[in-house]
Amino acid sequence: MRFANRQSIKTICSALIVVTMSCPARSADEVKSKQLLKERVAVLNEVATLASRLYGQGSVPLLELNKAKQAVCKAELDLCETDVERIAVMDTRLALAKQDVEVVKRLVSMAEMSTTDLLKAQAKQLKIEAALERRKGN
Repeated sequence: MRFANRQSIKTICSALIVVTMSCPARSADEVKSKQLLKERVAVLNEVATLASRLYGQGSVPLLELNKAKQAVCKAELDLCETDVERIAVMDTRLALAKQDVEVVKRLVSMAEMSTTDLLKAQAKQLKIEAALERRKGN
């Protein structure tokens, strides 16, 4: 009986060592991935900051600025770990999409953009809104 218990203990210990040895490798990969995603957010923030400056100078249209901000939001979504974080980022994306729709409406009325552009902007807004509602439902 004692021999069987010792053998079981050895087997359990061996299994624990294998599991413990494999976990740090995954954690290191996750840490590296997380760091790369953070760097991506930082780079896209720089792009958005530059676009904001250029928008303030009248060199870049609002739609381009919003496009840069949307890219930041998409990258931030990859970093989110909770639904609360995801919903906050998605709320920002939705606000930007709504602003885009209004801008495109004005540009369509001035014949600077087409109705197709407006429909695309509305479809994008609805896609973001639907994703947000699905996330809130979880």
